[in-house]
Amino acid sequence: MEHNYCLNCNFDVDNKFCPSCGQKTDTHRIVLKHFVMHDLLHGVWHLEKGILFTLKETIVRPGQAALDYINGKRIRYYNVFYLSLLVIGLNILLLHYKEILTEETVEVLKNNKSSFNDFISKHSKIILL
Repeated sequence: MEHNYCLNCNFDVDNKFCPSCGQKTDTHRIVLKHFVMHDLLHGVWHLEKGILFTLKETIVRPGQAALDYINGKRIRYYNVFYLSLLVIGLNILLLHYKEILTEETVEVLKNNKSSFNDFISKHSKIILL
């Protein structure tokens, strides 16, 4: 869907990108087919700059952030569908390892230093994360 103005900054445009803010002029409706076939695959392979901004705006101004995104002002925001998937995945991962780490940390504190070294070597990936 092409517009004669930028949905982000209302600048008059006649190209594929707004010369004022850089947003694409061919923003599309949010539909399931396009989300699965394009957006989901793109989101898995690319992480973009707007993640922290989107998180901040979602916490500080959730209604305005949602309205901006739905109305086509998307250049500053990370895709909310990808962000939701990332947050859900991170939550599941952390909840899974929270119980393991809590139980084993108590055991390590009770035992000697060699047990601590075993714990570190066994869970090095989690510690690095």
